[in-house]
Amino acid sequence: MPIFSVSGQWNVPTLNCGDTPNAGASTWVGIGGEGWATGGTSGSLLQTGIDTNCVNGAQQDDGWWELWPSNPNSATHFTDLTVSAGDSIKAGVYQLADGSWETRIDDLTTGVSGWMITGKSWGVGADSAQAFTVQGLTTGLNYQGGYTAEWIVEDYTSNGTYTPFVNFGTIVFSNPLINLLSGPSYRLTASDGSEIVQHGVVLARPSLATSRGFSVTYTGP
Repeated sequence: MPIFSVSGQWNVPTLNCGDTPNAGASTWVGIGGEGWATGGTSGSLLQTGIDTNCVNGAQQDDGWWELWPSNPNSATHFTDLTVSAGDSIKAGVYQLADGSWETRIDDLTTGVSGWMITGKSWGVGADSAQAFTVQGLTTGLNYQGGYTAEWIVEDYTSNGTYTPFVNFGTIVFSNPLINLLSGPSYRLTASDGSEIVQHGVVLARPSLATSRGFSVTYTGP
């Protein structure tokens, strides 16, 4: 059944940059993009989240949104959205009343948010103002929706190559919520989680999911 909104919360982790001085991870929520066992996918992936990186031993964090696949096929990073370790983050992807789609990343600690609305624009503004200063246009961007929802800690790629995976400790997702096009809201169950495995090595492992949330813990390499 089509999904018209997904949201969740987490705190930006304090990275172990001594252990992984040049490495990264991305934490996000999204709709679509999951591959079906029978072939095909659950739709294009619309997502928003926070990159947490160690650069020469120092932590750097920033917010972004992405529609995949798209042209150009890369994440768009917000400017003037300052994110720090320990900040409380809420992220969501929503269909609006006019049929357009919105991604929103809220730094609940600073009160600053990053928005993207398909067919219109994207930018940053005060959460309390419910409006943003435009940083770019999305007039040619369309999204058709999807059939899966995700809460992810990811070892992302750069130029087709996996970034060394950062030691983020444990990230706790709380208040994970899906709204379907019709029917009641769906909440996670214990069978919904999956590990990050590369070359037979488990890099991150989720706890058993409940309706209240779950955690993801760095385990390697």
